[in-house]
Amino acid sequence: MIAPQLEDTDFKITHDDDWTLFTAENGVKLYQSPTKDIWEFVEGEFAGEQKFTWDAAMRETKKAGKEIPEDWSVYTNDSDFPEKLGLRKSGIYNRSGTTYNHGTLGYYWSSVFDGTHAFGISFKSGTEVCEAGGKSFTAGFSVRCLKQ
Repeated sequence: MIAPQLEDTDFKITHDDDWTLFTAENGVKLYQSPTKDIWEFVEGEFAGEQKFTWDAAMRETKKAGKEIPEDWSVYTNDSDFPEKLGLRKSGIYNRSGTTYNHGTLGYYWSSVFDGTHAFGISFKSGTEVCEAGGKSFTAGFSVRCLKQ
């Protein structure tokens, strides 16, 4: 199977003035959307990057007329797929108020939800890939859309 092409950058929505600035438990500064399900890093290497719950990812990509990959395994055959696709290891946002794994792990949602858990991919490097199946759909992952 040929992998559908991905957009060159991660999906983002417009950051409005009604977003709230706060500091996560580990000292990372974030903006939080009014719906409290999208977060944007304020400082550091990942400033401007956004994390979405699975529901927010589905809602916002649908509004934008975009789609998220259903199956990440079609991209992982190449040992350096994260670098080739420009995927970033910007970590995860946990709704308990913590961000973690910045610079060490990348997390991206897929469009698959089984009624209890959402699915996606996590990676350290191209040779250390693990599907993020069974993750809480309330965690904040990055989003990469399919090219139209």
